[in-house]
Amino acid sequence: MNTLIPIAHELPANTGQAFRPIEPEKMHLRQLFGILLQRAKLGLAVAGVVFVLVMAAFALKTPTYSAMGSVVIDPSHENLAQANQQQQGGLPPDTSAVDT
Repeated sequence: MNTLIPIAHELPANTGQAFRPIEPEKMHLRQLFGILLQRAKLGLAVAGVVFVLVMAAFALKTPTYSAMGSVVIDPSHENLAQANQQQQGGLPPDTSAVDT
């Protein structure tokens, strides 16, 4: 029970012609440069907005400071900075007292 009725008995395309696919045009360097220039304002605007947002985020951020220190307590009052003292085992003197 087919309700399709053909209007003509011929094929819609002429069978004598070979099928040729449509080839895209090659893009030239001038066309690419023109497209980039057309979109340059939008790109610069987006980059500027992102830059301003990042700078505002860093400006509003609460600064966090941290430091670490150490204290050497020597009850015998020896000068640990002197290089002529030799510790036991022939090790060099402690130079951490001089480090800044």
